[in-house]
Amino acid sequence: MAEPAPVYKLRSMLQGHSMDVKHVSVVQEPSGALLTASRDKTARMWYQHEDNSHSVRKIYKGHTKYVSCSVYQEPSEEFPSGLIYTGCQDGKIRAFLPDIEDPLFQMDGHAENVTSLFVGKFGTIISGSWDCTAKVWVNRKCTMTLTGHSFAVWAVAILPEVGIMVTASADKLIKLWKAGVSTHT
Repeated sequence: MAEPAPVYKLRSMLQGHSMDVKHVSVVQEPSGALLTASRDKTARMWYQHEDNSHSVRKIYKGHTKYVSCSVYQEPSEEFPSGLIYTGCQDGKIRAFLPDIEDPLFQMDGHAENVTSLFVGKFGTIISGSWDCTAKVWVNRKCTMTLTGHSFAVWAVAILPEVGIMVTASADKLIKLWKAGVSTHT
């Protein structure tokens, strides 16, 4: 006989965005921190307290349209506190230092909403968009555009151990890419 499913209870509610929240992601340091993106044109960093409640640590501003996604890049030699990246409906990706609310730099390349972001182990970024493409970014520059989907690219990932990038689209396809070429659909 199967064990009963665990029962979960509400632990905390995070209130602060003025419009719907589009994305949430976990930040490794500090432990328990969360990053959210919202239609209110902001991203927010939430810190967890000892009583398991959360409060807003930073509100990342400077977006002209709604924020679709956000991701944290681990600390590096260049950015010892890490970076926060946001994808916006205006097609831009903005980078923030964790303790500064205004963008440090922005990366332009998508024609429409940036729906998904993924940061690889070595700082390579892949982004997906309504423009039916995924883009690969190295050192703030678009080094590759992955084309082949017929609808929006909703999710992206990197499998560094095998050198594969993955895209998932509204066209009902998941594509595996190696060196910019779709190897499997």
